[in-house]
Amino acid sequence: LIFLIFIFLNILNSDAFHHSISKIIAYFRFFFFAICMILILENLSRNTFKYFKALLYLTLFVIFDFYIQFIFGKNIFNMEFDKIYNRYTGVFGDERIFGNFILYFGFFSIAVYNNSKIVTDFKNFLLFFLIALTILLSGDRSPFLTLLFFFLFIFLFSNKKKFILITSIVIFSFSLAVISLSERLS
Repeated sequence: LIFLIFIFLNILNSDAFHHSISKIIAYFRFFFFAICMILILENLSRNTFKYFKALLYLTLFVIFDFYIQFIFGKNIFNMEFDKIYNRYTGVFGDERIFGNFILYFGFFSIAVYNNSKIVTDFKNFLLFFLIALTILLSGDRSPFLTLLFFFLFIFLFSNKKKFILITSIVIFSFSLAVISLSERLS
């Protein structure tokens, strides 16, 4: 909502108001997405949790398949590393959407899992770290930058600030080390 207000104030000061006002409509999807996620998380039933648990397992399978491709050059479906774009695509083959899939489905799965079950901080740390490392190694820059902003927003609105701060520092430091040691990522 703050982002939409900011965009709207910028449009009010724009020289091309009529052209710019139509652009704000596309940003409303983020506001509606947030409202939908809140409603879904508040109204979970036990059967619904099973579907989201399956989503978590699907995400972990996609991550496992990525590491097979990362280590051996081919995943379990015999799809190779994308040498043209220098990125790992995992189960998605020619589609370079791996990082976005892991970012959105991974954190959504973690959120639902945390909402439905009591999960230890250590297990959450491992899941956050696994998702962040996987996105980094995939070579998708945009999802990785989104991930960094995501940690900032989690820190601002979470009641576990110490956990989020420590997790963010560890992931950020480890990411810098991996980037500096990898010619492909740097």
